[in-house]
Amino acid sequence: MSPNYAFFDGKPKWNKNYLNYTFDSSVTPEDIIGVGMPGSVLAHAAPPTIGKMHFDADENWSIDNPNGDQHDLVSVATHEIGHILGLQHSTNVDAIMYPFMNRGMAKRKLSDDDIDGIAALYAPARKT
Repeated sequence: MSPNYAFFDGKPKWNKNYLNYTFDSSVTPEDIIGVGMPGSVLAHAAPPTIGKMHFDADENWSIDNPNGDQHDLVSVATHEIGHILGLQHSTNVDAIMYPFMNRGMAKRKLSDDDIDGIAALYAPARKT
């Protein structure tokens, strides 16, 4: 079975084993949810080693059990963190890194494709 995951050009990645990602107390809601994006773009994130992400302020967000008119912030943030780690979009509809998600949907569990993509980028090469 061929992989469905993809990487950014040049396969950028972080040169450390552990990353901490936080919103410190100086971050305002406008810093993370304050960028109006046209069309169906819910959020965007920069690849390694920039690591910034923004969410569209014009969307109706939920952090728990989104209704049919809301987007799940945790699902979208998980997808964007995949970009921050170096993954591009997947063609696997079950993957967190699949580029589309409907309102009212929560997708918080990593698929094998998501895990395989991160492993291909960060796991040490196996000795043969």
